[in-house]
Amino acid sequence: MLLVGLFIIGLVMWGIAIALQVLGVVLLIGGPVVGLLIAVYGWRGVWQRKKNQQRIDALQDMADDARRDLNDIHLELDFLSMTQGIGTDLNQTDQAELARLKLKASSAKELLNAAPTPQNLREALHQAEDVRLRSHRLLS
Repeated sequence: MLLVGLFIIGLVMWGIAIALQVLGVVLLIGGPVVGLLIAVYGWRGVWQRKKNQQRIDALQDMADDARRDLNDIHLELDFLSMTQGIGTDLNQTDQAELARLKLKASSAKELLNAAPTPQNLREALHQAEDVRLRSHRLLS
């Protein structure tokens, strides 16, 4: 019985030794592979952040252009409302549309200034472009 017990303990110890050797090989090969994968994942995050920052910078540039356009439109609409369309072929309906357009230009400018996220900034840019197109159609 004692010999059988010693034999079983020997087999268990022999199995543990083989398992530890296999684990050592796995760690020897797996460690650098996992390290390389972590490095690639980190660099991919850096590249994506750079790309996203470029997109956000482009959106900010478009928003700056839209603000300048809205300021120009607002000045032009102020001048037309001050002169009441004298010297132009604007009728009463067009003057009412000018007043609505002036309000929309003000609201679009406020949206551009208050946009907290890139998605909100895109929506504000769409509204600013809509105001710019409407004013171009009305004033030309």
